[in-house]
Amino acid sequence: MNTIIQQCLAVIMVMLTSLTMPAKTENVKIQGDHCRLDAILQIPERKPADVMPVAILMHGLTGNKDGMFLRAIADSLERRGVASIRFDFNGHGRSEGSFTDMTIPNEVTDARMVYHWLMEQHCFSDVYLFGHSQGSVVAALLATELGPQKVKRLVLASTASNIPEMCRKGKLFGYKFDPKNPPASMLFWENKKLGGNYIREAQKIDVYETVKTYTGPVLLLHGGADTGVPPSCSEKLKVSLPQAEMIITPGANHVFTKHTKNLVNPTVDFFTRKMPEKK
Repeated sequence: MNTIIQQCLAVIMVMLTSLTMPAKTENVKIQGDHCRLDAILQIPERKPADVMPVAILMHGLTGNKDGMFLRAIADSLERRGVASIRFDFNGHGRSEGSFTDMTIPNEVTDARMVYHWLMEQHCFSDVYLFGHSQGSVVAALLATELGPQKVKRLVLASTASNIPEMCRKGKLFGYKFDPKNPPASMLFWENKKLGGNYIREAQKIDVYETVKTYTGPVLLLHGGADTGVPPSCSEKLKVSLPQAEMIITPGANHVFTKHTKNLVNPTVDFFTRKMPEKK
């Protein structure tokens, strides 16, 4: 009898492992630095026991997770067997929190808490980070903090690594202020007010020096016609990250409006291609 039961269990296990779970996209809520974050998790078709790589996709200042190229990256990764999660930072999109209270360090905490939430799901293996603009600064700082054993690949697009310098000089994307005595808040974009603490915290950051310790694979993407965050920002990052590959797209603006494929395709190819073994 025991033999029959064992044989039946073996058949059931074979049947379960041969099942295919369909791809799914779901909205999830994740506790961030000081509020709940709104996120979209996309998981490709898989077997029940499968683990897969996952990419954390991060938008820029005043952006959100529903930006066109973030959705395009997520959809393309799904077709290539890579999961993804994109989320709104605190004070952005559908996440809780006030834009005025947002700083780069608490966005790093947001991203770190998303990373830990993913690790608790037990179905993901390698973690990749993608960031655009300020989200790229966050991605770079988090990757450096966690290290290449936890963040296997890093894509930095239109990296706004000039934000700290602008905050130290008192001129941020055309908005002027006293860098030694920032206002409590200032109207920054449409009806959004940037807080004085954002400026003070940004002044302490040196992206170029901090990222030097990250030794994992890196891809730098930048638009050649980006006026707010010039390509020189990525060129300086390339000096700090000598292992990085860099692609400057002539004519592309900060958000690659007419050059979306030049942002999406290299990112997805970089995350899905086989990397050479370290000697």
